[in-house]
Amino acid sequence: MGNILNLIKFIFKKKEDSILDDKVELRLNSKEKQLIKKYCDLKDISINEFLRTVAMKEIDEFIYINI
Repeated sequence: MGNILNLIKFIFKKKEDSILDDKVELRLNSKEKQLIKKYCDLKDISINEFLRTVAMKEIDEFIYINI
């Protein structure tokens, strides 16, 4: 339980160089963009929804590993 609290404190700790914001810049090559777009079209989801889902899965795995 202490690890989760430390993680939450770390995420929301104010640092000048890392601020959580609405906008994120991703650098992808054209093949990656095409694959993501095709995947989202096939699954009938938006790219934003896809990226949110991937990010949440990564965070969940990180928390699960560190518990």
